[in-house]
Amino acid sequence: MATASPTPADEARYRAVLAALEGFPKEPHRLLDALHRVREACGGIDAVAEKALAEHLGLMHGRVAEVVSFYSYLTHGRALVRPCTGLSCHLRGGSEVLNGLRQGPVDADWTVMEVPCLGRCEMAPVALVGAEVVAEASVESCRKAMAGGGEGAQDGPLGDPAEREWRSIPLGEPVADLESWKTLGGLEALAKVTSGELAPEAVVEQINEAGLVGCGGAGFPTGRKWGFVLQQRAEGRTVVVNADEGEPGTFKDRWVMERAPHAMLEGTLIAARTIGAAEAIVYVREEYDLAIARLRAAIEEFRAAGLLDAVNGTPAVDLRVAVGAGAYICGEETALLESLEGRRGMPRLKPPFPVEVGYLGRPTLMNNVETLAHVPAILRMGGAAWAAHGSNGAKGLRLFSLSGDVERPGVYELPSGTTFRELIETHGGGVPGGRAVKAFVPGGAASGFLPALALDTPMEPQAVRDAGSGLGSAAIIVLDETRSVREAAAELVRFFEEESCQQCTPCRLGTRALHDLLRRDDAELPEGTPAFVERADAAMRETSICGLGMAAAIPLTTGRRFFPEEFEGFRHGDAS
Repeated sequence: MATASPTPADEARYRAVLAALEGFPKEPHRLLDALHRVREACGGIDAVAEKALAEHLGLMHGRVAEVVSFYSYLTHGRALVRPCTGLSCHLRGGSEVLNGLRQGPVDADWTVMEVPCLGRCEMAPVALVGAEVVAEASVESCRKAMAGGGEGAQDGPLGDPAEREWRSIPLGEPVADLESWKTLGGLEALAKVTSGELAPEAVVEQINEAGLVGCGGAGFPTGRKWGFVLQQRAEGRTVVVNADEGEPGTFKDRWVMERAPHAMLEGTLIAARTIGAAEAIVYVREEYDLAIARLRAAIEEFRAAGLLDAVNGTPAVDLRVAVGAGAYICGEETALLESLEGRRGMPRLKPPFPVEVGYLGRPTLMNNVETLAHVPAILRMGGAAWAAHGSNGAKGLRLFSLSGDVERPGVYELPSGTTFRELIETHGGGVPGGRAVKAFVPGGAASGFLPALALDTPMEPQAVRDAGSGLGSAAIIVLDETRSVREAAAELVRFFEEESCQQCTPCRLGTRALHDLLRRDDAELPEGTPAFVERADAAMRETSICGLGMAAAIPLTTGRRFFPEEFEGFRHGDAS
């Protein structure tokens, strides 16, 4: 079958894409970086751009096309209006903003696209118009931003300045530059590592003594992970920073990257020097324009100061930022690696684990932003001293994202083990209008709900597990007494349905089925619904490759457990 000859316009675009790629490494695993470069220079990726990219990187066109089809933003340029409908924004009218924009009129140059979380929950409802952050968004303010062409990404509110005292990571006014970071004690820990004062084993010992665990959700002991990498072959060791924060209610990593990027980068460089890595990559979600800009500027400062050069037997470190393209699943560590290697972000089967076979098959240390940002303070003050900041038997410090029905949403650095009540009522100012707390999400969407009776639970992993949930990413979303937990559960399950990578059949079908059931009235629920929910939950937990499917039913199961009066149709007939 004959194919149509390319038009002059197609040929011109083909040449423009190749021109944009001039000088870009012809490395297939850098496909996502190449796609972003073309998108910035030539607009959304179409079939012509795919062909040019395939030629430059030596790939089949179909290989490029399948990657483009996986990510939300690549087929669009930057003229996007992105209202957030994550739970925090939904509580404040985010869905109404989306519906109002969809009803038009919207300038033909702009495309309206719903986003399940923009990681700016303290500004709810929030929207991105191009690169401009529209806080407390309305249809009118979004249209005004479109008319103005966008003003660029902006800092979020600080809340009460009195609450910005810091012990580990400064989250007040942004740290201006590397010199400012040094005046706060920055680079002292890095100097101990590069001088040999702290050998790799001593670094791991201090982190273990501090009790630092991964702050992205899994909570794995950080020192043990670093020790595992040191046990692998030395050749090719790599550091990857997971900055693909995308779970509704979670925005602490964005605050670190925008306000104290040098803290996280120093921690990253300490990790690289400790394990002898020659490459370190920070994978950031596309929606974080300001964070990306500040990270790149800070990296250049580190480079200009000679801090990335080879020193004392450790290699020079190639430190760079890689940008995602609108796929929450890439926050799962192996899906992130697939994305970094130029493929769709589909989680891998484990074992092997990334510490053994990670980026490009190398031993890879993966930590999230907050985890690495704590490392300089731990090594400056000593692991035991950092651990002593904890309360109620917990160790160390933690960043807590607070949003929803609360007077002062924001990020708070507090001792691990602080109670939810203290965070919400003392630091967050309580619920607006004097209303009572009905429920709260204790650790991001995957943790479900706890009732107000659990407010005195310490924010520490084991205590929260004992209460019937999980601390996860330490993202707390408050629901006041006027809210429907069932509606909130439906929104969270909808998030998992939307963000499932579709690889695992139980997750693909189970999230869809549970969301459908939650949107029905009790009278419309089919017979056997309670038993079906339990079977679906078990199937997703036991057969999903990654944590998304394993956790997708938790908003429903915790809602049913703690708020049975709202989930009558999901209860067994003999349930009390």
